[in-house]
Amino acid sequence: MAKSNMIFPGVKWQKGNPADFGFTGEILDAIDGKMKFAEANGVLIRNGYLVAEWNYAGPREKTVEIQSCTKSITSMMLGLAIRDGLVPGLDAKVKDFWPGFEGGPYADRITFRHLVTMTSGISAGAPYVHPMEYVDPGNIEPGKEYHYTNAQPVALACALTYIYGRELKDVLMEKVLDVVGMEYEFDWMTGGQAQTPKTVMTSDVKEVAVNIGSWGTYWTASDLARIGHLYLNGGSWKDMQLLPAGFVRESFTDIPHRINAWRRGTWLEKQPQNEDGQAKLGYGLGWWTSRGSDIKSWNMGGNGGQFCLVLPEYGVVMTKINGYQKLPFIKSYDFVTLLAGCLK
Repeated sequence: MAKSNMIFPGVKWQKGNPADFGFTGEILDAIDGKMKFAEANGVLIRNGYLVAEWNYAGPREKTVEIQSCTKSITSMMLGLAIRDGLVPGLDAKVKDFWPGFEGGPYADRITFRHLVTMTSGISAGAPYVHPMEYVDPGNIEPGKEYHYTNAQPVALACALTYIYGRELKDVLMEKVLDVVGMEYEFDWMTGGQAQTPKTVMTSDVKEVAVNIGSWGTYWTASDLARIGHLYLNGGSWKDMQLLPAGFVRESFTDIPHRINAWRRGTWLEKQPQNEDGQAKLGYGLGWWTSRGSDIKSWNMGGNGGQFCLVLPEYGVVMTKINGYQKLPFIKSYDFVTLLAGCLK
């Protein structure tokens, strides 16, 4: 994925002239209109250069809770655990590494891959999280169907907290954020709506707070783009391999499962779903993609149309962070065609 002319930011991103990177004023005006409507902050990066920035949600140093984009951050924590040799691979069984895993009648068969790809089949409800109008598969055989829920990344975060014996926030800051040079403060909520215990017992009998695996991380738009840039470069940052390259490839590999509808009730008013739209969705290790598109794109996705978008073929990363009250949500695919059409 890495480009020969790729650079990496220091404390700040190095600015580039949009025209030098293929972005016309017409395209940037179109993007600006969408960002303004969404009242969003965001950045557009190409080959490591900052070519555009928007601050409609507040000053650039404002951190925003990125909702379900956090699921991709929890996935990254699994990549770190694999890199550190704490988990041998995606197909290791969760129960072997976290004996307290309560995954229903098939718990002994559920792997880390199942949790991170939303194919574990575990219930959307207790013990890991309230259903929140998710379609509940109700503890079915793992690896058979895709069902997007909060419960699976919450369970994954609990497992990884048990394995590390530390708050995942502290692990992430030490092993990634301090290395990539976060400019502003980062935070990750614990507890919240999750129905899991707020602590787990580690081997040395310490109590460790569990960061919520499905939501609750706070980022600025420019700092979130550093994570996108890390993935764009196959998990490497300058001369350091922070994530296994194979894990990043898996993250950006579509799973062979139909993307089933995942919301019920009032949620559908804000996030309407239909068969045609779902048929165009794909999923990797906590990242979304588009099936059947000529444009290869991957994104973290969160309530309100928040995203961190990566276009690997173009060396592009774009972020958009905002609240989730204003409708309709302006989502990542509203920007993909604009960006790729400009860069061809």
